[in-house]
Amino acid sequence: MSTTPDRGSLLAAALIVVTLLVGVAGGVALDRWAFRPHRPAIGRFDPAQARDRASRRLAFELGLTPEQRLRVDSLMRRQQRGAAEIMRGVRPSLDSVSAATQAELRTVLTPEQWRRFDSLRSRMPPRRPRR
Repeated sequence: MSTTPDRGSLLAAALIVVTLLVGVAGGVALDRWAFRPHRPAIGRFDPAQARDRASRRLAFELGLTPEQRLRVDSLMRRQQRGAAEIMRGVRPSLDSVSAATQAELRTVLTPEQWRRFDSLRSRMPPRRPRR
C-alpha cells in the first residue's frame, strides 16, 4: 500500500486551498463593500489609518497606559507587516483565479451584460499599488 498521494488527491488538495483563498478574498471584499457603508466611497483602504483607529479604540476601551499603548502599536505594526508579506506571496494566485473567473464569466454573459459588468468594475477605485 503506497503512502504517496495520487494525482487526484493532490488536485483535490490544491482545489481546496484555492477555494479557501478565493473565499477569504471574497469575504474581505464583501466586508469592505457591503458591511462597512460608513467608509467613504472615494479613496482606498488605508491600513495605517485602520491600525491607528484600532489602537485608539483599544487604548480607550482598555484604559491602556502610554507605555502599553506604545507596545500595542508596535505589535499591531508588526502584525500588519506580516499580513502584507503573506498577501504579497498570495496575491499572484488570487489574481490568476480572478482572471480565470472573469474569462469564464465573459463566456456566460451576453455582450450587453458584459459591457454593464465592465462598467460596474470601472467605477470601483483602482487597487492600491503593490509594495
